[in-house]
Amino acid sequence: MALSLRASAYLAKGDFEGAIADNTKMIELAPTLYFSYVLRGAAYMFKGEYGRAREDLEKGLALKPDAPLAEIALADLLATCPVTEYRDGNRAVILATLACKGDQWESPEDMQVLAAAYAEISDFNNAILYQEKALTKLTAGQNPDILAEAKIRLQKYQDHQPFRRQPKK
Repeated sequence: MALSLRASAYLAKGDFEGAIADNTKMIELAPTLYFSYVLRGAAYMFKGEYGRAREDLEKGLALKPDAPLAEIALADLLATCPVTEYRDGNRAVILATLACKGDQWESPEDMQVLAAAYAEISDFNNAILYQEKALTKLTAGQNPDILAEAKIRLQKYQDHQPFRRQPKK
């Protein structure tokens, strides 16, 4: 379990190689633990390795089909990937909606993914609706970078543009 916690910490601080290494070890130790595939997939996504990301996220979702974390992580890739071949807006809407329901519509992060999914299918009215809902749920004490990105997303949707996540350095 300590390895899983460290992998999560690596991901949170942007050490994608550390997150990938620790999640790979977790997968070797417990190959049916969906969480490790999802975290490793997220690390690959942030790193810009979209094929590996999709493979891991699909595996995580297959291992636990009703897990909001697996649903939202895959929906995020399918809605925001800058590489066309990895996007699937219709599936992203379905997965993000399931994740929002699973989290009782309380997660602003999930709502932002749902908004991005709607933008991917050019349903900008719903994209704006869910992005505004996400913004109202983000707290004033939130990281200023997160709030700034949320506002940029809203502006993109108001301008009828989808949001594309760029790899993090």
